[in-house]
Amino acid sequence: MKKCLFALIAVCFLLSPSLIAYADVIVEPENDFYNRHRSDIKYLGRSFSANGPDGFASVRREPGSGRNIATIPNGEIVYLQYSCLYDGNHWGFNFRYSGWIIIDELLVLYDYVAFEKDHRHEFFDYDGDYSEIEKTRSAVAWPWPGADAPLWTFEDLDTEGFRVSHAYMDEDGREWGFVAYLYGSRNIWVCLSDPLGAWDKSSVIRFALDFFVHFAGFEGEY
Repeated sequence: MKKCLFALIAVCFLLSPSLIAYADVIVEPENDFYNRHRSDIKYLGRSFSANGPDGFASVRREPGSGRNIATIPNGEIVYLQYSCLYDGNHWGFNFRYSGWIIIDELLVLYDYVAFEKDHRHEFFDYDGDYSEIEKTRSAVAWPWPGADAPLWTFEDLDTEGFRVSHAYMDEDGREWGFVAYLYGSRNIWVCLSDPLGAWDKSSVIRFALDFFVHFAGFEGEY
């Protein structure tokens, strides 16, 4: 019964992009290597899938170390907040494990960077007046236009400080704007034509039902 209740709550959560983003904080890790090489480390903010040659990706206290502090089974998703180039190899830092992972043992997942590579030739400078944002004073954040599900919702937006670096028009004629930084969030997309809509609930519902069936232990078609 508890499983069903938890799964039902998760379904409702997925169907409503109601996380409110207010914080404007950049968290830095408590890591000796990070402190020593701060000037060589860059913000990354990308998700990867473990794909090590031995069936796992190794987590090290610092790049170049020969000792694992943890291992991540292949296929598990890991988020890397920071990256650096050390001794010819690219490494990424993960807060959950409080350690560094060599990026050669990971596969990058589709995200805003991949979307830009696919659609850069379609980007243009936005010359609108953010009128829809002014009306709603809120906007749903997306990882990229056409993603299966949104990230969260911004409330009480200050339209005077809201700006996009470039825009994109999808196949339905909706304008999207890329926001490099807003209230602590980096590299997100907002639908300028429909700030609180522009999402296909059917795909989210399907994902939520798959989650519910798997988590609650039900079987069969639906």
